[in-house]
Amino acid sequence: MRQNGREGDAVARAPEPERAGRDRLGTKIAQMRRTRSGTPWRLRNWSLRTKLVAVLLIPTLTALVLMGVHFDSKLRAANSLTELSARVTADRAMSNVVHALQRERDLTVRYVANGRRSAEADEIAEQRRRVNIRVGTFSRVYASVKSKMDDAAVQDLDRIRQELNGLSRLRYGAEHDKYPASKVLAGYSALIAEMLATRGRTVTAVSEPELVRLQLAATAVSRIKEQLSITRGLVDEALAVGKLSVDARRELAGANSDLEAWRSEFETFATEEHKRMYADKVTGMLVDQRNELLDTVVARSENGRSLQGIDRSQWDTAATYTSNLVFEVEQALQAEMQERTDALADEARTSALRDGGIVLVLLGFAALLAVVIGRSLLRPLRTLRSTALEVAEFRLPAAVHGLLASPRGPRKTDVAPAPVDSTGEG
Repeated sequence: MRQNGREGDAVARAPEPERAGRDRLGTKIAQMRRTRSGTPWRLRNWSLRTKLVAVLLIPTLTALVLMGVHFDSKLRAANSLTELSARVTADRAMSNVVHALQRERDLTVRYVANGRRSAEADEIAEQRRRVNIRVGTFSRVYASVKSKMDDAAVQDLDRIRQELNGLSRLRYGAEHDKYPASKVLAGYSALIAEMLATRGRTVTAVSEPELVRLQLAATAVSRIKEQLSITRGLVDEALAVGKLSVDARRELAGANSDLEAWRSEFETFATEEHKRMYADKVTGMLVDQRNELLDTVVARSENGRSLQGIDRSQWDTAATYTSNLVFEVEQALQAEMQERTDALADEARTSALRDGGIVLVLLGFAALLAVVIGRSLLRPLRTLRSTALEVAEFRLPAAVHGLLASPRGPRKTDVAPAPVDSTGEG
């Protein structure tokens, strides 16, 4: 009877593990989380969700960083081309100033060589008015694009504006002081050389090979025109006084040498199309006449003969016409430079925005797919974890208790499998 009583008590206490296990199941998981050993920053102490988030977040952040670097590189290229476009815009306005100033220089040299006669003063005054108009245009154009330029370009062009502000002193000295024609030529040439040097430094801001060649070709043409203008001024002075001095002869030889050097420079960097354009443009009867008159002046000077009888007006017309033709080539190259720079800048900006948009769309799709896959992974793992704890806390103790309580009685010893159905393991 006592034995039967103990068996009955055991049977009566059989549901106790079930009740206790169910009550403790929820708190057991929280307790396991709280009692993990070590710092919570250790990898083994991370929850499964945190680990999965890290696995998904690390490549996503890496892709974002790489996308940012690529996008920044494209934007930098676009901004650099925008700065170059602004510089080319200012250079085109400055080239108009240079062309007009070269004509003013040559007229002033002839005026001084003729003894500053009032008969030529009106022509000089008109040319100075043209120069002033172009200087004003350059100042307005520069002011409109200054904010788009880098510091080096701004410093260069600010210095040119200051030099142009001093043009009135140069004019006053040429008109009223006793400067010889050679000094007047040197004064104007120094200002023009500074402007051409500033334009030449534009190429340092160019990274596209196509634009580099185009800029170098345009620079060479501007230098060719400068040598043509210097030659025009020297011959004007010589025809005014009737002879070519030794110093003027040396300067003329230097100008012709530089002219050939810059032509060679142009041939090096110009495309075949640009070479044909130059050859087709700078040709004609007046160009040939200019070359013939120059050869005559040089030959007579070398033989010690007078330059009397050479038509000054004919020389000035032919030389100016040739210079104007070269200026047209220069303008065409600058216009092409402007067009290509603007096109490349627009293309770079469009490419940066397009690539950024594509990457963002792909990242969004990848993130959505990662969330779906992550949820499909976490759901069965959570079920497995809760089932394992339930088996450990309730099912196995209940089964063992049943065996101990009624070793000979009917019993169900099987433990139900975890309710997870997946074909991914195969």
